[in-house]
Amino acid sequence: MAIGEQFTAGFGINPQLQVQRQMVDKMRATQGGNQLLKYDYRIMISSYKTEKVKLQVWDRLPYAENYTINVMLVKTTPELSKDPTYLREQRPNNLLRWDVALDPNFRGEKAFSINFDFKLELDRQMTIGGYQTTASASPLAAPVAALAPISSGDTIKIRAAMEKLSPEDRKLAAAQVYCAIDQDSSLGVMGTIYKVMVKGQPIFLCCKGCETETKAHPYDALLQFQRLTNRVSTKR
Repeated sequence: MAIGEQFTAGFGINPQLQVQRQMVDKMRATQGGNQLLKYDYRIMISSYKTEKVKLQVWDRLPYAENYTINVMLVKTTPELSKDPTYLREQRPNNLLRWDVALDPNFRGEKAFSINFDFKLELDRQMTIGGYQTTASASPLAAPVAALAPISSGDTIKIRAAMEKLSPEDRKLAAAQVYCAIDQDSSLGVMGTIYKVMVKGQPIFLCCKGCETETKAHPYDALLQFQRLTNRVSTKR
């Protein structure tokens, strides 16, 4: 560092400040030759401190190095930081920053909430694994990628959602494990598990948006399901 230059030093986790981030909703739609993906997220911040504290909260959107994917921040509450240096240097790289002031004992129902949603617009022939996007004429031709691990907390949600299925469907969904469309999401982690029949094949999905996408493009969904079956069998 140069003499007089400011910098930030981290001193580890502060157990009196707790942050939780969760996906609230997601939606898939098509428009012409493109697919639109919309994601809603919520960040909850709890303070167990006895004094007011100021902090910065950071997140980031997917970042595309070319124009094959359009990434748009639709809405954020509260607004992003107005710091000139952040707006000049970090915001163009899709980094999100909020400047937050938490009152003492802001937790439980009083926990501070940050809500934001964004959209991805990309060609219908492109598939997304996480946020790594590669062009592929057929999902089955794509390399087999590692499936996301399931946390102990998600396991509880999954078990509760599975219990609402019939015994036969529960067995099939348990074998599929992940959503056929959004293969980064475990079945049941977002609540209700949706079932769609495609050419006699039961396909299980994680949300209403994926159900709509499957009904709109059943052939593509069946290919995605076959690809998922290959990924699950490889993992096992």
